[in-house]
Amino acid sequence: ATELDRLAHAAGGPVSLVAHSFGGQIARALAEILPGSIDRIVLLGSTFDPVDAHLRFAKSLVNAGADTPELVRALDGVSANVNPDSLLGVVSASFGVPGALRHYFAKDSEAVAQRYLEHLLQGPNIDFGTLASVLRDCMRAPPPATRSPFTGPVELLSGTTDPICAGGSDAVGWQAVFPRARYRAVPSGHMVHVELAPDIWFGQAPDAAAAGATTATA
Repeated sequence: ATELDRLAHAAGGPVSLVAHSFGGQIARALAEILPGSIDRIVLLGSTFDPVDAHLRFAKSLVNAGADTPELVRALDGVSANVNPDSLLGVVSASFGVPGALRHYFAKDSEAVAQRYLEHLLQGPNIDFGTLASVLRDCMRAPPPATRSPFTGPVELLSGTTDPICAGGSDAVGWQAVFPRARYRAVPSGHMVHVELAPDIWFGQAPDAAAAGATTATA
C-alpha cells in the first residue's frame, strides 16, 4: 500500500495495477485500501480462490503423470484433513515435482518456458512467504464475492490451457467484486505475461498516451 501510494503521488494521479496468479488477492486488498490511487486493474491468470487453484494444479500434475510419491501422499493428506499445513504440504510437494513449472506454460511455448526456467537459475522470483500468507488467509476466510470500493475498469485474462485458473468460472467471482470487470481468454498457459506480448495483455493505459503509463505490479 505504501509503494502504491508513492507511485500514485509520483505520477500525479492513479496508476495501473497489474497482478498475476495469487497476486490477484493482493490487488483486491489494495483496491479496498487505496481505490483512488488505481486507474485500472489487470488480473492475469488470477484465481478467485487460490486454495482451490493450488489443489487444481496438484491434481493436474497427477493427471499428466508428473506426480511424485510425496505429492500423492500430500493430496491424500489434504483429502483427509484440509487445513493450512496440509494445503502448504501440497504446494511444497507440487513445486518439488521435477519440471513442475513447465506445466505452467502452454505446450507450444517451449522456447519461452526454457528461457524463463533458465532465468530462475539466477534466483527465485516467487515469494513463497507471501504465497503461504495468502493461502492461510484464504483458508481462514474464503474470498467473499462482495463488491469492491474500486469501480474503475478491470481486465481479467486467463490462458486457454492454464492448469491453475479456471477461466470463466473464476471470472464470475471477480465480476461480482469488480462491477466493470471484463473477461478474455488468451492463447497461453498460466504465464500470460511471459508467453504473450504486453500489447496483448496490457495495451495502453487509459488517458496515458501522452504522459506514458505508470504501472504497479502485485
